[in-house]
Amino acid sequence: RTGCVWIVDNQRTSVALGVSLVFRPDIPAYRRPAAPAATGGAASSMGGVSEKAENAEMKIIMFQNQFEPLIINKSKTTTIRQTQRNIWAGDVVSLRVWICCAYRSKTREFAKAKITRVDDVDMLFAENRILMNTDYGYGCINLPLDLDKFARDDGFKSWDDMKQWFLNTYNHDCFRGVRFTFEVWQGNWEVENA
Repeated sequence: RTGCVWIVDNQRTSVALGVSLVFRPDIPAYRRPAAPAATGGAASSMGGVSEKAENAEMKIIMFQNQFEPLIINKSKTTTIRQTQRNIWAGDVVSLRVWICCAYRSKTREFAKAKITRVDDVDMLFAENRILMNTDYGYGCINLPLDLDKFARDDGFKSWDDMKQWFLNTYNHDCFRGVRFTFEVWQGNWEVENA
């Protein structure tokens, strides 16, 4: 069993995060640029989002129909995308599915969610490893139980199920992207925080 190690400010740091991480001296740590600061308007009832940001066009994340019930019952709390698409922690997004044919039909919103984390992720399927760059530093998930938990958080039954879906969808033995962690809420944030 590997130790739990993160690279923080180029220092080897042990932390107890519930996932096993290994030091990778061959891969330099990289940092995501900071989220743009909200300008104008007082903090609103949507968890500190400015009124100006609240009135801006809501960002959309599309899902395949198979993931909608998993998101509604809150068993899927993450999604992995190829690019960040200007979505930051704290943003409220619209979760949608295609009504008929992808890219050729209208969409339907099934929930709203608040993004709670944005992490860079490299999934190496042939090696059964996930490299992540988070706010805590850089690390590697490589134990079977941790890989399965990572996959279940994304709506899959197991790491093997997730790996097969990505191989069928993208036809590559590795995937570099961004992992969004979100909190689903289908009602009105103003009522909840009143």
